Amino acid sequence: MKKVTYINTMPYQFDKKHAVAHYLLSNGKYRNHGEFLESVVKYHLGIFTDTNPNTSWRNGSDIESARISVKSDGACIGRNFDDIHDPNKQLSYFFRYVASVEFVWVIMDETTQEVIEYHMNKREFGKFVNLFTYYTSDSKMKDKAIRFRNSTKKMKNWLEAQCV
Repeated sequence: MKKVTYINTMPYQFDKKHAVAHYLLSNGKYRNHGEFLESVVKYHLGIFTDTNPNTSWRNGSDIESARISVKSDGACIGRNFDDIHDPNKQLSYFFRYVASVEFVWVIMDETTQEVIEYHMNKREFGKFVNLFTYYTSDSKMKDKAIRFRNSTKKMKNWLEAQCV
């Protein structure tokens, strides 16, 4: 696992009054927390775009050119598991068919603008998923979803211990 740290320089405004998507980007579009962090990662890679792809985890990646999936607090592992409802079987299916080969867990301190990215391969991400997700109802689906926990001290300590 590799750790990358930097200070965010992507311009944005935080608007708590805007429903769900509180982050207003310089392109005039609002983003929710996960979309915002995905945009931050892309901005600092020099590949910021006005829209983030809405591609299935089987068919593409958040950063298609590098086959990278970006995840953060509260994100869902994915949707549409072809009528598989058991969480363990969903995870097996996910790791068998996911298009991404690299996974980035991103944390940002909005006070200091410090961004920490943890870059993982599929094996490392599998360990991370097994430790820091839970199975819950998903408002966008009639089924349940595998969702990431929010970043905690325990999670950060685990991530730090995995870095080389």
